[in-house]
Amino acid sequence: MLQDTEELYAKQPNKQHTLKMICLNIHPLAGYSQFRKGIQQISDFLLAHPNDTSGLNGLENILDQLNRERVVRWNLSIENQDLIEKNKQLQQKAAQDKNRLTELKKQIDQLKNIESIIKNRDN
Repeated sequence: MLQDTEELYAKQPNKQHTLKMICLNIHPLAGYSQFRKGIQQISDFLLAHPNDTSGLNGLENILDQLNRERVVRWNLSIENQDLIEKNKQLQQKAAQDKNRLTELKKQIDQLKNIESIIKNRDN
Protein backbone atom coordinates (compact mmCIF):
# COMPACT_ATOMS: atom_id res chain seq x y z
CA MET A 1 0.00 0.00 0.00
CA LEU A 2 2.86 2.33 0.84
CA GLN A 3 4.60 1.57 -2.43
CA ASP A 4 1.41 2.27 -4.37
CA THR A 5 0.95 5.56 -2.53
CA GLU A 6 4.57 6.56 -3.17
CA GLU A 7 4.13 5.80 -6.86
CA LEU A 8 0.95 7.89 -6.97
CA TYR A 9 2.74 10.72 -5.21
CA ALA A 10 5.65 10.51 -7.66
CA LYS A 11 3.20 10.83 -10.56
CA GLN A 12 0.99 13.47 -8.97
CA PRO A 13 2.29 15.04 -5.76
CA ASN A 14 -0.56 16.32 -3.63
CA LYS A 15 -1.54 16.81 -0.01
CA GLN A 16 -3.72 13.69 0.14
CA HIS A 17 -0.94 11.37 -1.04
CA THR A 18 1.53 13.02 1.35
CA LEU A 19 -0.77 12.55 4.33
CA LYS A 20 -1.47 8.95 3.32
CA MET A 21 2.27 8.24 3.10
CA ILE A 22 2.75 9.79 6.53
CA CYS A 23 0.02 7.60 8.00
CA LEU A 24 1.46 4.46 6.42
CA ASN A 25 4.99 5.29 7.58
CA ILE A 26 3.97 5.82 11.21
CA HIS A 27 1.74 2.75 11.30
CA PRO A 28 2.47 0.53 14.36
CA LEU A 29 3.68 -2.28 12.09
CA ALA A 30 6.13 0.01 10.28
CA GLY A 31 9.82 -0.61 10.76
CA TYR A 32 12.00 1.88 12.59
CA SER A 33 13.49 3.51 9.48
CA GLN A 34 10.03 3.77 7.96
CA PHE A 35 8.77 5.35 11.21
CA ARG A 36 11.63 7.89 11.14
CA LYS A 37 10.78 8.64 7.51
CA GLY A 38 7.18 9.35 8.54
CA ILE A 39 8.34 11.80 11.20
CA GLN A 40 10.53 13.54 8.63
CA GLN A 41 7.62 13.68 6.20
CA ILE A 42 5.48 15.39 8.86
CA SER A 43 8.23 17.97 9.42
CA ASP A 44 8.55 18.55 5.68
CA PHE A 45 4.77 18.84 5.32
CA LEU A 46 4.60 21.38 8.15
CA LEU A 47 7.34 23.46 6.51
CA ALA A 48 5.63 23.31 3.12
CA HIS A 49 2.15 24.05 4.52
CA PRO A 50 2.57 26.36 7.54
CA ASN A 51 -1.07 27.52 7.41
CA ASP A 52 -2.50 24.01 7.17
CA THR A 53 -1.08 22.28 10.23
CA SER A 54 -4.44 20.90 11.44
CA GLY A 55 -3.00 19.24 14.54
CA LEU A 56 0.10 17.84 12.86
CA ASN A 57 2.35 19.86 15.18
CA GLY A 58 0.98 17.91 18.14
CA LEU A 59 1.30 14.63 16.26
CA GLU A 60 4.89 15.48 15.37
CA ASN A 61 5.68 16.15 19.05
CA ILE A 62 4.05 12.90 20.13
CA LEU A 63 5.94 10.91 17.48
CA ASP A 64 9.24 12.56 18.45
CA GLN A 65 8.63 11.57 22.07
CA LEU A 66 7.67 8.05 21.01
CA ASN A 67 10.85 7.83 18.94
CA ARG A 68 12.98 8.95 21.91
CA GLU A 69 11.34 6.30 24.07
CA ARG A 70 11.94 3.64 21.42
CA VAL A 71 15.62 4.57 21.37
CA VAL A 72 15.81 4.43 25.18
CA ARG A 73 14.03 1.05 25.19
CA TRP A 74 16.39 -0.22 22.49
CA ASN A 75 19.41 0.97 24.50
CA LEU A 76 18.02 -0.69 27.63
CA SER A 77 17.49 -3.88 25.65
CA ILE A 78 21.12 -3.84 24.53
CA GLU A 79 22.28 -3.18 28.10
CA ASN A 80 20.05 -6.01 29.30
CA GLN A 81 21.55 -8.39 26.73
CA ASP A 82 25.05 -7.34 27.84
CA LEU A 83 24.14 -7.99 31.47
CA ILE A 84 22.68 -11.39 30.59
CA GLU A 85 25.90 -12.30 28.77
CA LYS A 86 28.04 -11.10 31.70
CA ASN A 87 25.82 -13.08 34.09
CA LYS A 88 26.34 -16.24 32.00
CA GLN A 89 30.09 -15.68 32.02
CA LEU A 90 30.10 -15.15 35.77
CA GLN A 91 28.02 -18.29 36.31
CA GLN A 92 30.47 -20.28 34.19
CA LYS A 93 33.40 -18.83 36.14
CA ALA A 94 31.64 -19.62 39.43
CA ALA A 95 31.07 -23.21 38.30
CA GLN A 96 34.74 -23.51 37.30
CA ASP A 97 35.84 -22.02 40.63
CA LYS A 98 33.55 -24.43 42.49
CA ASN A 99 35.06 -27.38 40.60
CA ARG A 100 38.55 -26.09 41.39
CA LEU A 101 37.68 -25.75 45.08
CA THR A 102 36.28 -29.27 45.12
CA GLU A 103 39.48 -30.57 43.51
CA LEU A 104 41.65 -28.63 45.98
CA LYS A 105 39.60 -29.98 48.89
CA LYS A 106 40.18 -33.53 47.60
CA GLN A 107 43.91 -32.85 47.36
CA ILE A 108 43.96 -31.47 50.92
CA ASP A 109 42.11 -34.56 52.15
CA GLN A 110 44.61 -36.77 50.34
CA LEU A 111 47.51 -34.88 51.91
CA LYS A 112 45.90 -35.27 55.34
CA ASN A 113 45.55 -39.00 54.72
CA ILE A 114 49.20 -39.22 53.69
CA GLU A 115 50.19 -37.24 56.79
CA SER A 116 48.19 -39.57 59.06
CA ILE A 117 49.74 -42.63 57.37
CA ILE A 118 53.22 -41.22 57.97
CA LYS A 119 52.39 -40.47 61.61
CA ASN A 120 51.02 -44.00 62.07
CA ARG A 121 54.22 -45.51 60.63
CA ASP A 122 56.37 -43.44 62.95
CA ASN A 123 54.44 -44.73 65.96
